[in-house]
Amino acid sequence: MSAERSSTFTLITGANRGIGLELARQAAADGRNLILVAHNAATLETAANELKRSVTVHTIAQDLSEPGAAEKVYDRVQALHAEVDCLINDAGFGDHGAFYVLAFSEGLAEELGGSGVTVTALCPPPVNTSFASGAQVARSSYMATTKTTPAEVARYGYLMMKRGKPVAVYSPLYKFLTGFLVRITPRFGLRRLMHRLNAQGT
Repeated sequence: MSAERSSTFTLITGANRGIGLELARQAAADGRNLILVAHNAATLETAANELKRSVTVHTIAQDLSEPGAAEKVYDRVQALHAEVDCLINDAGFGDHGAFYVLAFSEGLAEELGGSGVTVTALCPPPVNTSFASGAQVARSSYMATTKTTPAEVARYGYLMMKRGKPVAVYSPLYKFLTGFLVRITPRFGLRRLMHRLNAQGT
């Protein structure tokens, strides 16, 4: 994570908008060269043109939901002869199910203990981005009416990543929800609570 290592790159997925773009801005301000990945080539180039004023920026237009997408990105990075020493995986879409990303990240962080590689899971509250509309969240839902900005969350998340924090929960309310309420509430109760919150206004 040293800014002096100018030959290394931070690879950021979902870097063309929202929290991903703000994280790219944080990394650029930190002197980090960038490889930006997103499915929309036009917005990706717009982001790159802004950030390349201070650091080296490469772009890879790739829909990561496609089969074999990870291998394609890997091959492109290899072709660039770029050494990636930091991955910020921000690409995603609104969904829920039986696969819990936080638990996976915590387990990975534990497995990598002592290796010199750190893992940070950023747990943002609802943020004012296009994510809610993409997830078809009701306009009056708490997710669609939040005042929290991507820049606020990105600044916090990037700082916690540099500190090597395994879990970075933004805002006191969400620290309470993830650190206490989630641990004492039965799973069926959490599912009903989240369903009710996400369905507000429908």
